[in-house]
Amino acid sequence: MLTPYHLNRYTRQNGDRIYCLPGSDTGDLLPGHVPSVTTVLRADTSYIRGDHSDAATRGNRVHAPLSRYLAGQSPDPSPSIMPYWLNLERWLARTRPTALLTESTVWTQDYAGTVDTVLSTERGIVVLDLKTKGTHGRILAKGSATKYGPHLSGYAHAFTSVYGITVSEVGVLIVYPDDRGCDEWWYNPDVGMERFEAALDTWWERNGGEYADAG
Repeated sequence: MLTPYHLNRYTRQNGDRIYCLPGSDTGDLLPGHVPSVTTVLRADTSYIRGDHSDAATRGNRVHAPLSRYLAGQSPDPSPSIMPYWLNLERWLARTRPTALLTESTVWTQDYAGTVDTVLSTERGIVVLDLKTKGTHGRILAKGSATKYGPHLSGYAHAFTSVYGITVSEVGVLIVYPDDRGCDEWWYNPDVGMERFEAALDTWWERNGGEYADAG
């Protein structure tokens, strides 16, 4: 695996999450402090945001054993998410990915974020976003590039900025708790970059003056 990074970060009163780039001082909005990927996308009022309640909690519980598995440890999934893990385990056995990163900070000079998973697969180097779905319905691929593309593109470009490795594809893996198994969708890493960069420009236009005041 690649060497992971875990940069310092803090949350401002307005909810913006800010990362401190290497070599920057501590404080509020100082040079070297940049917004997170999710904070950037808050500047795009039309961006479709994910569920941060029960679905997010469930997703975190499934991602934890995945991280342990990719690190060569016993996954030790909890009984409550075992149906999800069994389907995810089948996907892992079929695709046989090699982990490059899990839960690591990636950044450029303008933004940063914590990427969940970067894998080496038969598709090449991929940034993967894990999602879970309940017992009813199926998430459809239509519109998913609009929903997931901007943040995945942001992470992919930040990964390349830090490690100098080109990302082949970005993807979303939907894990179900039953015989639906898993759905996977793959995109060009630039699929959402234009929209992400527009949101990034908007954030800096709104907040850049505070850096000047802090200096």
